[in-house]
Amino acid sequence: MEFEKETRRDTRAFNHLVGRSPYNPGPSSRMNGGSMGGKRQVVVGSIRRYNKATAPAKPAANHLVLLLSLGYADIFNSIHKHFLAALHSVADVVQSETKESALESLARPGITAVFVTDPEITEKKYAVVLSRLVEYAKAGGTVVIGGSFSTFICGSDNDAFFKKAWGLSWKMGSYQRTTFYLNPSRPERLLGGPSLPASYSMKTVHLKGIAPESVVYGPTIESRTQSMVFASSAVNLNEAPVVYTRIGHGFLGYIGDVNGETDSTNVILSMLGLPESNKGRRVPKADGSRRKGTRNTRRREWGAQDESRMTTEWKLFFCQSFISRSVFFLVRVMSSHNQ
Repeated sequence: MEFEKETRRDTRAFNHLVGRSPYNPGPSSRMNGGSMGGKRQVVVGSIRRYNKATAPAKPAANHLVLLLSLGYADIFNSIHKHFLAALHSVADVVQSETKESALESLARPGITAVFVTDPEITEKKYAVVLSRLVEYAKAGGTVVIGGSFSTFICGSDNDAFFKKAWGLSWKMGSYQRTTFYLNPSRPERLLGGPSLPASYSMKTVHLKGIAPESVVYGPTIESRTQSMVFASSAVNLNEAPVVYTRIGHGFLGYIGDVNGETDSTNVILSMLGLPESNKGRRVPKADGSRRKGTRNTRRREWGAQDESRMTTEWKLFFCQSFISRSVFFLVRVMSSHNQ
């Protein structure tokens, strides 16, 4: 079930946060040839890349994608395995986890796109990396913000990041799960490429202050909050979880999905300008509905209250999610005071 998956994901994130944070990194279990998703990795300096001998087969015309994972690489890699498997099947991937490796990677020619997987790039110590990233986008590159970014960013840092670095009025909005619908008037660049679901449910951090034409997925008047704790309610139609806009000669995208939904994989691939992967592909019917038996058709009607499922397990899940975020912000505040 969806919430069982979210419980396990939040538990992993909480354990990582307490045992290993950017302020207390500790040893990485995947350094020098560890594994991720059962596939061999090689670490060159502080840059991760797949061993060519064991990497998945790719098309003849390769794409090169840079993952900027400056603070939460292990959490991102754990939660977003479906996306990573699809990404590695259609592109060469380099994952940079330090300032030095990020600058080295951004200087490489032929980068198809950059996926920023966490909010560490908003820290002052990475100002030069952010500057190079903005230059890359304005010169014609593609940058997408997602992964664990929305999970660990606070509102003021989020707003300042988009305003000061990108000149956008994008601000942090609501945090909730609901069903979102594909915008038929989405940016033209996303009209081709991977097939996108007509709608899907996602727990996400929304953005507000966005232009209607930049919305890729958004709520409609039919959308209602989906929660096992709180009563269903209407959502803010002026917010969206997936947006995409032109920056200079390039593009900037954002996806606030906090759980790495399977349906988000093709959405991210599309924003990165990549072709569709056959790994885990689920093709919708011609009329836009999903094939019988897929996850969306099996999902319960969240608006109906099911008291039998309101057990201690879900209460603990809710509390653990709250505690994990509280610990993160406490560590961050303590670190700022010590500097």
